[in-house]
Amino acid sequence: AFSSLFLSSAHARWAKYEDAPAEIEFSTSDIVVDKEGKSEEVVEKQIKILNETGRNLFGVERVHFNENIEQVEILEAKTIVDGQEHIVPKEMIETKPLASEVRGFDQLFQILISYPHVGVGTKLYLKYKVKTLKQPLPNYFALKYSYGQGAYWKKASLKLKSELPFHMLVNDPH
Repeated sequence: AFSSLFLSSAHARWAKYEDAPAEIEFSTSDIVVDKEGKSEEVVEKQIKILNETGRNLFGVERVHFNENIEQVEILEAKTIVDGQEHIVPKEMIETKPLASEVRGFDQLFQILISYPHVGVGTKLYLKYKVKTLKQPLPNYFALKYSYGQGAYWKKASLKLKSELPFHMLVNDPH
């Protein structure tokens, strides 16, 4: 019987800026929470497309929300090419239902924003408001943010004002 053993080595490195598909030039979230846990959040961000992968990944923005408890309003969406702004037309912003969760009764939706004139070097700007009209539990508010996935994050900020006391957990296993 013939047996062979193939050994190979693999080399890995941390990703560099040049590897990123896009750069989050800034991302801000301003959140106000009332004493019942209802909230209003204004999100504003600008993304610079660095390569073709970034164009494919970020050319269509998706904003997800639970229609049973939230309302989302797109305040401004535009593409910036060489300093010239191209507003996303209303017909290029579409709200669609997603398949419902098997375990619950929520109706999940997504807003699709198709940016015009997206290419390498293009900047994509989005500003929207999320109102949470009710919470599943009394006096409840939960927030989860994750940074650094899928792009290079240059600047991000989260401003939170709450009438509810918070219990916080920050986790960064890496």
